[in-house]
Amino acid sequence: MAKKKKAKQTALLLTPRNPFATDPLMKKGGAHEKTFKSKRNKQKTQLRKQLAEYSLNSKLTIFVISFLSAR
Repeated sequence: MAKKKKAKQTALLLTPRNPFATDPLMKKGGAHEKTFKSKRNKQKTQLRKQLAEYSLNSKLTIFVISFLSAR
């Protein structure tokens, strides 16, 4: 008698999974973004540039710029 080939049971066998893919710390990953502090500093510098652009000689602008830089 000829030997019968065993059918592969791929549906029943699970492939080995990557243990690092389900690690809880890895769920924190994602696209790298700027920190809140760097975003805020960028906003401040943009504001200072706009204030200097609109009225360079204004006393109010000088006061606001000095107030922001004191922070």
